Amino acid sequence: MTHVLVVANETVAGKSLIDAIEQRARAGDARITVICPVSSPRSGYIVYEDTRRASARRRLDKTLDLLRNHGIAADGFVVDADPVDVVRDAFSQLVPPPDAVIVSTHPAARSGWLRRDVVERIRAAVDVPVEHVVVDLTAEDAVTALQLQEVDAAVTWEPWLSQGKAVEHVHLLTDSTLQPGLLVGCLITTASVFQDRKTEFQALARIWFEAVDYVEAHPEEAMPIMARHLGGGLEDPQAVAQFKTIRWFDRERHRAYFGTPENPGPMYQAAQNAIDVFSDLGVLTFKLSPSDLVIHGILDE
Repeated sequence: MTHVLVVANETVAGKSLIDAIEQRARAGDARITVICPVSSPRSGYIVYEDTRRASARRRLDKTLDLLRNHGIAADGFVVDADPVDVVRDAFSQLVPPPDAVIVSTHPAARSGWLRRDVVERIRAAVDVPVEHVVVDLTAEDAVTALQLQEVDAAVTWEPWLSQGKAVEHVHLLTDSTLQPGLLVGCLITTASVFQDRKTEFQALARIWFEAVDYVEAHPEEAMPIMARHLGGGLEDPQAVAQFKTIRWFDRERHRAYFGTPENPGPMYQAAQNAIDVFSDLGVLTFKLSPSDLVIHGILDE
C-alpha cells in the first residue's frame, strides 16, 4: 500500500487537490494522510487561534468525507506548526512513513507558502517525490467556503448561487433577479486609505473603464480572455448567452449606480441590505448607515 502525505490548509477542499489525490488512489492501493497546518494571522489582523483551528478542521473534514465516499482510506490532523516542520514530524512519527508528498497551495500571486519557498524546502527535507498542486479557488469553492462559514461573503453564479441560498445561515444581498444583468465586483477600503492613495484608486477605476470599453467594442475577442480567468465557463453556450445579457458598467453607469450623498443611487440599498444582515446576525453591534460605507471620489476624472 502506498502512503501519501498531503499538506494543505486553505486549499485542502479544492477540486484540483481532490482530483490529484483520487488520481493517486486510482493508480493502486493507497492510504492518504492529510495534515492541515493552521494559518498564521496576516499582518494587521486579529485572528483567534480557536477560529483558525475550527476553520481548518471544517475544511479537513470535508476533504476526508469526499475521499472516504470514494472508497479511499484517509485520515487527517490539524496542527499548529510550520508546514515544513509538519512534514519532518510526519516522516519521523507516521507508520509506515509516507512514500510520497502532495503539497497544495494557492496560485503564486496569492500564496504565502510559495513566498516562503515551502514547496522547495519540503523537497529538500525528504527523500520521496513531492508533487505541487495549485488550487485556484472557483465559484464552487467560494460557495463551499461560505457554507462552511470560513468567509463572511462570497460572489458566485449559478448553479452554485442556488446551492448557497439553500443553506440556512446564508443570506442573499443581491442577485440578477433583483438587479437584472448587473454583475458586481467590490472594492473595499477605509476612508483614510482612500484619501492617502486616491490617485491609485482612480487609476484602477480608469483601467476598469478601459476594459469595459474593450468588451463592448470587441465582445468576441473579450470572451475567450474572460473564460481563461473564469475556469473556461464562458466556453459553454449557455454561459455565453448569459454573458451577452450582462450590463458592463462604464463611468456614467457607475455614477448612476452610486448616486451622490444628496441623491443616493441603488448602491445605497445594497449597503443597507448588508447592514441589515450583519445586524441581525449580531456581527454589527453599533449603528451604521449606507453613507458611512459608500465612498465617493473614485469616479472623478
